[in-house]
Amino acid sequence: MKRALWLASWFPNRLDPLSGDFIERHALAASLYNEIYVIHLVKDDKGLVPGSKFREAKIFNTQCRAEIIYYKGRFKGIGWLHKMHSNILYYFYFFRAIQSFIKTEGRPDAIHVHIALKAGLMALYMKICHKIPYLVSEQWTGLCPEARPNLDDHSRIFRWLWKKVMKNANSWSAVSRYLGDAIQKKFGLSAYRVIPNVVDTEIFYPGTNLQGLFAFIHVSTMNYQKNPQQIFQAISILKKKTPQLFVVYLFGGISPALQALAAELDILDRIEIRTPCPQPELAATMRNSQALILYSRFETFGCVIIEANACGIPVIVSDIPVLHENVVDGITGVFVPLNEPTALAEKMWWIMQHHREFLADTMISRTIQTYGYAIIGKQFESLYQSFENSMGPK
Repeated sequence: MKRALWLASWFPNRLDPLSGDFIERHALAASLYNEIYVIHLVKDDKGLVPGSKFREAKIFNTQCRAEIIYYKGRFKGIGWLHKMHSNILYYFYFFRAIQSFIKTEGRPDAIHVHIALKAGLMALYMKICHKIPYLVSEQWTGLCPEARPNLDDHSRIFRWLWKKVMKNANSWSAVSRYLGDAIQKKFGLSAYRVIPNVVDTEIFYPGTNLQGLFAFIHVSTMNYQKNPQQIFQAISILKKKTPQLFVVYLFGGISPALQALAAELDILDRIEIRTPCPQPELAATMRNSQALILYSRFETFGCVIIEANACGIPVIVSDIPVLHENVVDGITGVFVPLNEPTALAEKMWWIMQHHREFLADTMISRTIQTYGYAIIGKQFESLYQSFENSMGPK
């Protein structure tokens, strides 16, 4: 069993409960076989937490704990000064938290960065000044070449720092082969491991759909990446094609522009808009649906795919390379060419007629065996063992 100190750039917190929730699930999986301690810092510009600094301790289980530090920057009226002061506080409090951990817990067996910036700069500092090596796990969509915006749209210093963190890591992993290959090519890095996202099967499990209305579900941030406009166009086409009633549950909320588009396409009677919610609430609706739609322009993984499959429902996804890593055509879902709303509508209609041909037990079994907590936890254990062996004798 290893003791790993996780430095997380993203992690669920009081200001954003959904931020980096997949990292929290990774921590829980890894803690099945290792001791995990997470440190995450959040700038609170809205004054939602008490004091200029507030520490929140979370205990998930006996082997998984997290420390979340909220801090307030000063000089809000002066943009550059506020940013500089906030960054100083971020790294000062981060360093103090790492110091405190080492003082009370001892030197960790591994420092593990999740998302290179900004937390990775602390790992780089610990390596240079304290000779503690680190590894990185990455799943930022901005590293996909087709992402808009992507890494190249950021400042030169931002790109340089990201590369510095990645190049100096002693080991690294990506959430998919597609993302790993893109990072490897971008930075000229050594070999990597794929550790996919995990699904909580105590939340996502099959149910019995008792309603007569055919229900699709779409879960996303409704931004450019997730391609909601073309999904709306497909809904409009399908509505004209069939008299059969159907509904599309949209989790994520929609902008006024999307609301106007839905009205223009005359689909307001075919969509039901839901705001972002905790996973148990989402899973309840997913169990009461017959298929999930994810028509993204780009992805690093697509967590909602394995969540839907864990509930025993198939998925309709865009035909992009990364999604071929976790969707088996005709078994767990179907593919649709990107930028073809008519083709998406045709596949939605096909699913309405053939969804019972997808075997729930097969989808559920495959999901558990590939993305269950125990499986992913073992992969982290193997990563840490390999990391330790590469470091040689202590």
